[in-house]
Amino acid sequence: MLFLVLARKTYLRNLQYRGAHMVHNIASALFGFIYISIWTGIGVSQSLGAYGMSGMISYVAFNQVSL
Repeated sequence: MLFLVLARKTYLRNLQYRGAHMVHNIASALFGFIYISIWTGIGVSQSLGAYGMSGMISYVAFNQVSL
């Protein structure tokens, strides 16, 4: 009986961790999209230096994935 109670609690704890991790991934993707949209809007009217538009998008995407 004790084993079943411990297994259930462990499963629910792991399920909660997976849910929190998925929420974090979705929020990170959303903020990455916002950052890319901002830099795309800035890059239309101004030069982004040596990076260029694709370099800046790659930089933002890499940083969001690293989080």
